[in-house]
Amino acid sequence: MRYILTSADSYFINEMTNAFGAPEVIVTEDHISVSAKIRFSFHQCYAGDYGHHQNYEACDDETMRAMASCQVHYYRMADRFAINREFNFRANSYYKHLGTWLHLLRGIDCVIFSNVPHEGYDWVLYNAAKHLGIKTYMFYIMPMRPGLPVIKYLLTDALSHAKTACEHGLKDYPEQMVEDFLLGYGKALQGKSYTPYTGAIPLGNVIASKVKGTSLRTISQKIGKALSRSFYKMFRYVENDSYSTIKTQRNRYWQKAIPLDQFKTILYFPLHYQPECTSSPLGQHFVEQDLLVKLIASVMPDDCCILVKDHPRPSLKLRYPQFFEDIKAQKNVFLVDVKKNPRDLYDVVDGVIGLTGTSLWEALFMKKPVLMAGSILYEGAPNVLAVQSAKEAKIAIDSLSNMQIRDEDVLTYLHSLKPVLFPGVISPKDEGAYSPVSPEDSARYSLSALRHNLQKDGLIKS
Repeated sequence: MRYILTSADSYFINEMTNAFGAPEVIVTEDHISVSAKIRFSFHQCYAGDYGHHQNYEACDDETMRAMASCQVHYYRMADRFAINREFNFRANSYYKHLGTWLHLLRGIDCVIFSNVPHEGYDWVLYNAAKHLGIKTYMFYIMPMRPGLPVIKYLLTDALSHAKTACEHGLKDYPEQMVEDFLLGYGKALQGKSYTPYTGAIPLGNVIASKVKGTSLRTISQKIGKALSRSFYKMFRYVENDSYSTIKTQRNRYWQKAIPLDQFKTILYFPLHYQPECTSSPLGQHFVEQDLLVKLIASVMPDDCCILVKDHPRPSLKLRYPQFFEDIKAQKNVFLVDVKKNPRDLYDVVDGVIGLTGTSLWEALFMKKPVLMAGSILYEGAPNVLAVQSAKEAKIAIDSLSNMQIRDEDVLTYLHSLKPVLFPGVISPKDEGAYSPVSPEDSARYSLSALRHNLQKDGLIKS
């Protein structure tokens, strides 16, 4: 089997190599030892620097039209690595990715992603493979923490999670661990002392993972990137472009006193951290989250309001004041303090709005109606309502008062997910308190799930 592998840690790379031989092309960290025929580092891919493998073959009109949506999302994803670069840089990088991956995909049987493609280069690779009819497989990681196992699942289509989630076929994995996770997480949420997940990883773990195997070249690149961003901030300030840090913006716009007693229906919209795959690509065009706020606000009755709370982590998206001004200008839409504990908000709201993130997963356990605009595994849950259009949004709001969410319905749904879920880790830096399984176990379970579906798709023999 000829395959391309991206973003894998050393444990999964070893499992894959032992099972199927070395990949034709691999993208991974500099310090990881691999025997792939062609190897790229993350930095090379971010920069669109593929060395002598770089290909500039012209793409025909059919290909360019087929890849148009991919191109738009790529420009948005470039906030991750090119936030202070001009449009031409992003456009040139995109065409480098497209030409090179179309060339390298020749003769490839499948492409395997260790996460949903969301870092630019991998998004182009994914869409190029889909365009050429090449099978794609990717793992999605649900970081349900603290103190609870990380759950993974395999799927074949980034934008159709519920429809393409794959049964794992595992025989020797700790099924009880998944059972305890699904039930235990709900119990933890019901506890008054529980603080919902905010995505924070201990600084020591992050530093250790970043320093491990770091070369002088990598350090210089990181310093250069930090200086570049600092100069960019200074430039925006000198240009009087109302640029300020996200913390300053949030504190200026949130409303300390909100007249909740005036409203019959209260909705809660916890904004996503960006850039991240939960919003781009999984949120599709609603990656601009203010569009979703405006959509819901445009169809909700006068006795309904929306509480919007920004994500507690600093965001590379660097939201501008206009973002908050536009949201606050909507009728019956209020910005709440980012320090407000979501657990307190769950108690008073009648529904939770979002794209695909953890807050919606938490709302499922809290038996709160969910107004979802993206695509994620749990979009088929009994309390999830699609809101990708004005018509759907109005139907969802009108049906809130009639929704009867029973414990047994939620439990039945969670049990139906078990055949596609298995325990794992996000990466080696999440060992310890974050997951009761080791990176080696996580890689082994991932390989078993992948092998099961490769056999089903006829790419390998049973």
